[in-house]
Amino acid sequence: MRWLSERSLFMRQSAQLTLGTTLAQLIPVLAVFGLSRVYTTEHFGVFHLFFQLATALAPIMGLRMEQPMLTVADEPEAEALYALGVKFSAIIAISLLFLTGAAWVFYMPIVTSSLGPVIWLVAPVSFLAAQIVALQYWANRHANYKLIVASKVLLAIVANVLPLFCLLWLPASAWWLVLAWLAGLLLAWSWLAKKQHKWPPPMWKEKQFLKQTFHRWRHFATTNTPSLVADQLAGAIPIITFSMVFGQAMAGSFGFAQRLMIVPMIFIGASVSQVFFKHASDNANALKPISPLVKRLGLILLSVAIVCFVGAFFLAPEIIPWLFGSQWMEAGKMMSWLSLAMIIKFPVSALSNTFVVANRIRLQALWQWLALLVNLAGMAFSFWTKNIWGYVVWLVVQDVLLYVLYALLLITVARQRDKSSQLFASSSTPAT
Repeated sequence: MRWLSERSLFMRQSAQLTLGTTLAQLIPVLAVFGLSRVYTTEHFGVFHLFFQLATALAPIMGLRMEQPMLTVADEPEAEALYALGVKFSAIIAISLLFLTGAAWVFYMPIVTSSLGPVIWLVAPVSFLAAQIVALQYWANRHANYKLIVASKVLLAIVANVLPLFCLLWLPASAWWLVLAWLAGLLLAWSWLAKKQHKWPPPMWKEKQFLKQTFHRWRHFATTNTPSLVADQLAGAIPIITFSMVFGQAMAGSFGFAQRLMIVPMIFIGASVSQVFFKHASDNANALKPISPLVKRLGLILLSVAIVCFVGAFFLAPEIIPWLFGSQWMEAGKMMSWLSLAMIIKFPVSALSNTFVVANRIRLQALWQWLALLVNLAGMAFSFWTKNIWGYVVWLVVQDVLLYVLYALLLITVARQRDKSSQLFASSSTPAT
């Protein structure tokens, strides 16, 4: 009966966070009906390049200090981890602001020719996104999923409705898409911080305790952060390649395809991942097995992915231009191909925190570096062939192969964690 109640709690919390996130992601999908009529493929190309760079930098801002907040039992230590993340984020954001400023002043073509002056906003957007993630981790620690959902809905409304209001007075520009996203992040961050009394961080001035906490968890900064940089770069390479090799219009089509289907599904998977991370951590701390949870959730997510993405493969090339106009025909074709990779990518990425729970982040890091190398090879392939659909097929094949490998590693580390927990539990049981 206890097992049934724990399973029911997991499913209820997963459903609450997933349904709320789905609602939040429906907002940008619906907003696209208006945005796609007035903003061009070039506008979306600039925005999605900016968005990819900013979101790639956000997870590394706090040197991953927010991640152990779910695994520690001590509340002051969790507070200290949050404060450390804020401090590191502020230092990195200021440094990034100087670097992007230098790129603009000295005109580094690879960076500035596509983004223009929008590049100045990469640092503040990355900083705010990192703070929101940390505050959502804190809400997750206390199972406050309604707060997480509300912050996502608030961000989605502001970031997607504000660009439409701008058009009442001003001509269409990529600036309004970027500034609306910045405004949404600022409001969501200030609201989350106020609700959880996290600004300024309670442990901000406890220097000695912060130093001790960082020493205990420094492997997240030294091991996890560099590999996460590789992982985020791997995710940013496709949109950078489209901008550099195939032009902003095709980059806009690629970003539009991601905006409609892939990005929402990734956010939904991340919501499931948050609940999974908490329950898997609780099981691991109680020396309970985690592999049944991994397998059960993986099969559920795989079933959802098959239904959603197989349908998208056949329908997207016809439906997208019919709904949004003929300028988005290429986006529909790209969505059709990319949906094949999402069948495996969606369920596996939602379970990625298994490596953290099993304390096997070095193995995860090796996979992330491998993914970066494969993506760089794909970039070189696109420069060599100049064939856009050959590059799209490359992206699909590489993602399928990489995430099948990732799934096998997940199952392996979960089983190894269960075996070590059983051995520890048996050795700790006093003999009768």
